[in-house]
Parts: sequence; structure tokens; C-alpha cells
Amino acid sequence: LVMLAGAVQGGFFMWAWYAWQPYFLELLEDDAVWVAGVVAALLALSMIAGNALVGFVTRFCGRRTTVMMWAAGVFTASMVLVGVAPAFWLALGALLVAGVAMGVNGPVRQTFVHGMVPTQQRATVVSFDSMITGVAAVGGQTGLGFYSERAGYSAAYILGGAVTVLSLPLLW
Repeated sequence: LVMLAGAVQGGFFMWAWYAWQPYFLELLEDDAVWVAGVVAALLALSMIAGNALVGFVTRFCGRRTTVMMWAAGVFTASMVLVGVAPAFWLALGALLVAGVAMGVNGPVRQTFVHGMVPTQQRATVVSFDSMITGVAAVGGQTGLGFYSERAGYSAAYILGGAVTVLSLPLLW
């Protein structure tokens, strides 16, 4: 179930990673391509900040699944907010919050999977997990790419972000 939750999130996030660049320039109403580099750097820093917060967060949440559920909820809300944001700065803030959530989720999820799977099968299970997420990413990029061409980036962020709520019952 954790793998399926990761596939739901990864299927959307792979599309979102490539879609934010033209979408944010559209929100900015400017063709300042350098902004994409700055936002990419900020997103990387937000994910690093999320990694750094894991120790602090796990002091308050005794179960890894609880941390993953909170991170998934924050990620979902943030991604939908990116889609409904009327301005660049609000969308950027929401994207960075989503980056922090992904940064928290990553190490907690890896620790959970590594703790559940015996050493002898770990490489196979981790590879299978990666494959499932990769297949979901292809589907997410194809579907949301088509949808964003028809309805726009904003609508695709709202739809894709809303779909990631399906990860919550899987983690439950």
C-alpha cells in the first residue's frame, strides 16, 4: 500500500515538476527564463529543509505512517493551492511547502520500507517500488499533459493535486 501511495504521489509530482516552469512564467506574466532556475533552486532547498525537519517531526509523531499521512495531506493541499493561486508569489509559496512535505516524506518512507522488508529481498522490493512509481509517472505525465493542453496548467494542478488525496487511505 505504501508503494501504491508513492505511485499516486509520484505520478502527479513528475508532471508537476515539469509543468511548474511554464505555469509560473505564465503567472508571472513575464518571459524571464532565469526565474525557472531560481525557483528550481528554491524547490531543492525546500526539499533539503524537509529532510532536515525529519528528526524534529518524528519527535512528535511516533509512527512513520502518521508522518507520511501528514506529509501527504500537506502535499495534496499545497499542490491544489498551486492550481488555484491567482498570483505567482502565492503559487511559489505553495510549491515550496509541497517541497518541504516531500522532503519530510522521502526519508521516512525509505526507512519504513527498509524496516519492513528483510535484507535479502530489499533490493528487489526497492527496485519494484521504483518501477511502480516510474510507470505511474509516465501515466501522470501523459494524462495531465493532455488535460493541461485542454484545460490549462491551473486546472491540471487542481485535478492532479486532488487525486493525490488517494494516497491518504492507502497510507491509513
